[in-house]
Amino acid sequence: MPFDPVGYERDVLKPLRKLLGALPGDLVARYAVEPGMDAAQLERHLRAVRALWNRKQANGQTSLGRVCQQLISADEELKRTAGARMTDPAWWREQARGYEGRLKPQYEQLVRDLRASYGGGGRVTRAQLDLIAGTRAELGADRVARAAREAGLTVVDGVELPTEPGLDRTAWADLREQLRTAQAPTVVHLLHPNLGRPFALVRRFDVAGMPALRLDASTLSARVQEAERTADSPAVRARKAALAILRTGADRGLDLRTLALFHLVELVRTMRDAGMPEALLVTEATGLGLTKDDAGLLVASLPPGRGGAAARPADRVREHLAAGELAAARSALAGLPAADPEHAAVSAQVAAAADRLATLLREAQAAATAGRDGDAERLLREAATIDAADGTLATQLRRLPVAAALDVTASVAGGTVRLAWRAPLSGATDLRYRVLRAEGRVPAHERDGVVVADTAAARAEDTPPVARRVRYAVFVTAPDRAWSRAAGTGEVELLPPVVDVLLLGHADHVVGSWQAHPGAARVRVTRTVGRPQGTGTAVESAGSSFTDTDVTEGVEHFYALTAIYRAADGTERHAPTVVGSVVPRGAATAVEDLAAVPVTVAGRPLLRLSWSGDGEVVVRRADTAPGWPVGQTIEINTMRGYGWPVPGHRRLVDGGSVLDTDAPSGHFVYVPFAVGGTGAVVGRPVTIGLSTPVRGLRARRSGDRVVLSWEWPDEVGLAEVTWTTPDGTETRQVSRAQYADGCAFPVGAGGGTAEVRGVSVGSHGRAVSLPVTATVGGLPARVGYTIGRRPGLRHRLSRQRIVTVSADRPCAGLELVVVLAPGIVMPSTAAHGTELARWTGDLTPGAPATFELELPASARAPYWLRCFVTRPADVVAVDPPINELKVA
Repeated sequence: MPFDPVGYERDVLKPLRKLLGALPGDLVARYAVEPGMDAAQLERHLRAVRALWNRKQANGQTSLGRVCQQLISADEELKRTAGARMTDPAWWREQARGYEGRLKPQYEQLVRDLRASYGGGGRVTRAQLDLIAGTRAELGADRVARAAREAGLTVVDGVELPTEPGLDRTAWADLREQLRTAQAPTVVHLLHPNLGRPFALVRRFDVAGMPALRLDASTLSARVQEAERTADSPAVRARKAALAILRTGADRGLDLRTLALFHLVELVRTMRDAGMPEALLVTEATGLGLTKDDAGLLVASLPPGRGGAAARPADRVREHLAAGELAAARSALAGLPAADPEHAAVSAQVAAAADRLATLLREAQAAATAGRDGDAERLLREAATIDAADGTLATQLRRLPVAAALDVTASVAGGTVRLAWRAPLSGATDLRYRVLRAEGRVPAHERDGVVVADTAAARAEDTPPVARRVRYAVFVTAPDRAWSRAAGTGEVELLPPVVDVLLLGHADHVVGSWQAHPGAARVRVTRTVGRPQGTGTAVESAGSSFTDTDVTEGVEHFYALTAIYRAADGTERHAPTVVGSVVPRGAATAVEDLAAVPVTVAGRPLLRLSWSGDGEVVVRRADTAPGWPVGQTIEINTMRGYGWPVPGHRRLVDGGSVLDTDAPSGHFVYVPFAVGGTGAVVGRPVTIGLSTPVRGLRARRSGDRVVLSWEWPDEVGLAEVTWTTPDGTETRQVSRAQYADGCAFPVGAGGGTAEVRGVSVGSHGRAVSLPVTATVGGLPARVGYTIGRRPGLRHRLSRQRIVTVSADRPCAGLELVVVLAPGIVMPSTAAHGTELARWTGDLTPGAPATFELELPASARAPYWLRCFVTRPADVVAVDPPINELKVA
């Protein structure tokens, strides 16, 4: 049969990469020799195998290359000793029989070892078998698997067991302590106290096909409610505390199933590390409630741990210390012989950990005595990292008050007091805050004063009695923790000012009103004229209003209103003063003729608002029309609540008012409010829709065609383009789809002007932007000219020259100048030569004009004669051929 290099590499070469020593002695497998091969087939087969080895060993830096190098070296030795016999089928049968005979003792020993090591549980994982096969390369993976079956073992896929509970060390130690007190063997029994059957945790289904137990938030909530209804006892209190720990963890993402499985793993691993045989481990795991299959799978999947037979006694001590298990480290140290070379070192490490633990406990006690509860908690939690199994640490932590709240503040806002604080520096969770109020002092404890709030939020509000000097304190607690010490505030006094002040100015009087707190004794009103400061004149008021007749029309009057309260001792307490102003004047008349026109001023798009009259008018802009009819008078504050003010400077033009303002895109309603003494009078609104202008308008001319291009705003989908030339005007509607790379128009000599308006269509209708313009200049008029002598031989030596000029279109007020420039460089402007002649006049097409000039006697070749147009600017001179301009 043909040699399969791919299969050989997969089945023979790649498994050999894991070898740590010499090659296996199974030559039949090494060379992949098949039964029934004759001598010719063997020769071809061996040649193919060796060729593959040589190709692979060329890359000796890879693991496969190194294996092939080993095979080639061994093959050379075998060829030296066996020689031609390697192509003899009988020789290969002899090698196979000999190898099996040599392997038999190793195989039988492996069966005994597997039965002794794993027979108690009856299971071995595939990963464990792979590890065994890697150390017994002579046997191979197939023989190792056969040996496991002969040892009576079931080969299973191991499962990954949790290595952490999902709680911090202190909470985990506290939970274990509470479970012991509550007489719950495991977390499963805490959540299912009446469980009467085995359960599965390692796998989702047990042997009976029943689903694994529910270990979720709903189960936890049901157990908490049951515990609250159960009569009190030490076991019930412990159950409640344990459930509170689980609830806190679940709120922070704890997986209860993982925690329950970790608890079982920890219990079984502790027994395994103490030297319990595997058979008894399965029995113990079954006794904890697991099904027999789950118990066997858990034991089989336990990772090699500290305390295993291969671990050195001193290493066990160190591992316990690293895991925060001081008590276990002491026990392991007690079993370490004094003669052990590492006894002194590990003994010192245990002593150092014990000393550190004692120091932390002393410092925690001192901090608690001094009232530094936050420091005491931190020190106890650090102590728990040294000896997490010490239940007394968790007990001390529960008895310790929670650290006090931080940065407590109280501020008055109108008729309420707002309190805020920061959470304490504590590892406790589910914090609850109680805020209390007392008059003249800080509450001393959580029941001392008026309860303002019981909350989980770090803020609260209170409405204390007015004109009373009170102080607040915040207290903190957590499940199974004592209340914190007080975190107090400074003194706070509630003196609410008046609100809803309304001033109405008439031509000869002012009417004012307000709302005062029910606890106010009275409200004092004073008036100043022209300025808000200074000593005011008292104004008589009745109830919550006043009428002031001592006013001057057209002058601003300021009114100061102060609410006055009486304290418990009878003294007056003044609230913050509220100042308002009004200008006495007659009632205003509604604006009926507001107009809104888009304009462009100095390249800036604006909206021009105009109306008749010069009275005080406030224009406001909104998305929707006002709900008041035209002519209705409303309060000034009510007017200010409608829309947005329209900015801009108003100017008077021909007895009317004009205001230029920014032109926002979209549909808006503009409403004029005429301000008078009785309030604001609603005018007739105007609705206008403006779209966003296009950006970057460019006009590119190419011969008799101009292409317009621009940038589209996002909300604009249509453009209105107007093209104006001396020949007329053309308007187009251009969509984005039609636009492509621009919009083209014909252009003549006179040029043209483009106007582009953006158009958007929405729920309010069509909106058009202000125009954006671009101008394309016309082509200049062209004036041609010639410079020559008069005809005839007698004029050949004459210095007289005749200049003939003609135009391609009518040119009025034309001025030409002819210059002489010596040298070989042609003059580019009239300034670069000496003027010989100047001509002015009008030209029409088909009617050339002539004029004469005389060359100076000093003119010597080479020189240039050239004509320039000095005016108008839109005319250019067209030169004749060079040989008519240059005199060589």
